[in-house]
Amino acid sequence: MDKEVQLGEHHAGDRFVRFIDWLNHKLVSAIGPPNVGPFDAVVAKLGEAVCPVCDRVMAEHTIDHSTPNAVLNCPADHKPEVIHTEKLNELGMPKRPA
Repeated sequence: MDKEVQLGEHHAGDRFVRFIDWLNHKLVSAIGPPNVGPFDAVVAKLGEAVCPVCDRVMAEHTIDHSTPNAVLNCPADHKPEVIHTEKLNELGMPKRPA
């Protein structure tokens, strides 16, 4: 590439940055600064959310992000699975007497 073309591209980028800075200055003076946190109402609602698994408050749960798949640890006691002693059909459901 020619040095003049490279310098021209650099100056065009510089003009774009100056334009964005100018526009930002004009917008902030006209409409004020953007609203940024803290979002207390949102945080309070998240803390009151109910777990779909155990119906307890999500604030009582912990989430383990140390693995590729996040693991939700519920504080509720887990009930053991029911063991079927009946014979199962090809779909894995208990057979009904004919």
